[in-house]
Amino acid sequence: PFYIFRNASSGSGDISRGPQEFLLKDHVKPFAPGNLVVNATEDNGLLLSWDSSMSKIPCLDFEVRYRNMDREWQKATVLRQTIFNLPSVDPEKLYTFQVKSKVNKYCGTTKLWSEWSLPGYWGKSNTGLSQLFMMRARLCSAHLVRRSVPLALTLPTPSLPNFPVQSQ
Repeated sequence: PFYIFRNASSGSGDISRGPQEFLLKDHVKPFAPGNLVVNATEDNGLLLSWDSSMSKIPCLDFEVRYRNMDREWQKATVLRQTIFNLPSVDPEKLYTFQVKSKVNKYCGTTKLWSEWSLPGYWGKSNTGLSQLFMMRARLCSAHLVRRSVPLALTLPTPSLPNFPVQSQ
């Protein structure tokens, strides 16, 4: 952990607080999930799956949002897994899906959600053409591009002028 000391001054004098613990795990914003795949199930439902930005999936909770073009966004929480089942859909409508993630209460206390994933589509558009092939091609190419970027995080040591922060 980092320890942060805050010092300030005002017209009434100097104000300082003792050390405050700063845990990096409580300030993590994950990358958006990727590689959304939508598969039809035998019972006229859909099974949505995605890749997590972290290898420790039990540390993440997800939120799925979906809609067909006639409705507002519907949301569902998915705890510690990367699949979501939508039990019944209208095959004549076009559905849009997105997923976001955050570190859950078992691994941190952050309230920061990732950005929404790229959208995934399933069904028919107004022209009647299936969007499934286009969705998979677009998401797979985006997934490959994202995977080719090295993920590195350099954290500067926080400090204020004339008040260095000490890590212990």
